Amino acid sequence: MAKIEVYDGMPVIEASNQDGLEKKLSAMPERPEKYVVRISKRATKIKKWAFSTEHSNEIAAVLIPDSIIDIEEEAFLGCSCLTSIVIPDSVKFVGSGAFAECNGLTNVIIGKSVQYICGTAFRDCTGLTNIVIPDSVIIIEDGAFRDCTGLTSVVFGKSVERIRNRAFKGCSSLNKIVLPSSVIKVGNGAFDGCTALNSIIIPKSLTDIGKDAFPEGVEILRQ
Repeated sequence: MAKIEVYDGMPVIEASNQDGLEKKLSAMPERPEKYVVRISKRATKIKKWAFSTEHSNEIAAVLIPDSIIDIEEEAFLGCSCLTSIVIPDSVKFVGSGAFAECNGLTNVIIGKSVQYICGTAFRDCTGLTNIVIPDSVIIIEDGAFRDCTGLTSVVFGKSVERIRNRAFKGCSSLNKIVLPSSVIKVGNGAFDGCTALNSIIIPKSLTDIGKDAFPEGVEILRQ
């Protein structure tokens, strides 16, 4: 039997989707309770629902190679045991709900080529405490970080132009927001329900602000 690679004390299984993963798991003498998935370097995308299955809570970590360009919608939906994700610089697109309901996530590094963070990409990642949006990101889509109730800090890259509807709605621990001068639109309810916010700093040039974009009573400072 081939030697099984171990990462952080858990077996590493190379696969590009759940079907391939299950084949390798079934060939093991005993199914591990938790394991690490290494995405094959032959893959260029992680497809829709690739690892969103009844066994998604068994995946403790995912190693994503720099061959990946796209992470499609709901690829890791509900992978509740994931604690950390590094999205490599090769990735340009993070699909809708790609990491939604991964409530064990505490650390996410978004690669420097991602331009769009699609709707609900990280929705309900309640363990996430901070996020850095790289300078490559132009648009944060609807509900991208909605209901990330543990999120306290967001650092926006200097290229963000649009923060869509309800992008950060319900991030009730978020205590500070500074929007860069690149922002030209903040959508409806973008920061609604961010009850820990005392003030928001926005650029003087920002005039396209949607309904209920900011919590009622929060101080809005222009600079």
